[in-house]
Amino acid sequence: MRGLLWLAVGITLAAVAAVTAVVWRHRTTGPAVTGATLDQAVPEVALVDRQGRPTTLAAFRGRVVILAPFLTDCHESCPFTTGAFIELKNALAARHLGDRVALVEVTVDPQRDSPARLAAYQQLTGDPAVLLSGSAAALDRLWAFLGVDHTRTTNTPPLKPDWFTDQPDTYDVGHTDGVFLLDTRGHERIVILGPAVPRQPLGSNLRRLLNDPSARPPAAAEGWTVANALDDANALLHHRVHS
Repeated sequence: MRGLLWLAVGITLAAVAAVTAVVWRHRTTGPAVTGATLDQAVPEVALVDRQGRPTTLAAFRGRVVILAPFLTDCHESCPFTTGAFIELKNALAARHLGDRVALVEVTVDPQRDSPARLAAYQQLTGDPAVLLSGSAAALDRLWAFLGVDHTRTTNTPPLKPDWFTDQPDTYDVGHTDGVFLLDTRGHERIVILGPAVPRQPLGSNLRRLLNDPSARPPAAAEGWTVANALDDANALLHHRVHS
């Protein structure tokens, strides 16, 4: 009986130690940082921009990167991500940080998101981010590293027609929502999980992409806000983040 008791105690202590390790790895580091912090080099996977030019995330070295997963045929959270990035661009310009912080969105839907489609989405929505795609294998590697799940599902019933092809959608891609901040070395430093929460209502060009054009963004407590991303980018620029 005593052996079983000590075994139970040992299991409990091991569980506590494991949880403590996870919390320590993702701890926050003061009021200037709103997301979980860490410090790991992001792999240089082959990507392509909206003009079809090959690139990698290393192209942004020297700048803090605010990165989000998205897909151009999203009808739920991604239009809000674009709305938040539009606000981020304006806020960064007001703080004279536009040349020190890069806004980047990388697709979770490489089958549809060709360079031509990325360019059309940018023209349609005014998305100010650098929009990137790549091969399925390359993107799987990037998203696996960042912990972003992306799952292709068949649409039942069909959603509204694809804005790019004007054909019925045949599938959707569910994915983890969040924003990932990379430091000037290309290391993943801050993660805030959850959908984007823009401060202003979406413009008509973004609302029409939603399944429900009258949908409102989630509450600030459920996702990341423009203020969160700005504060965390500023913390990285001023080296106030320690993992």
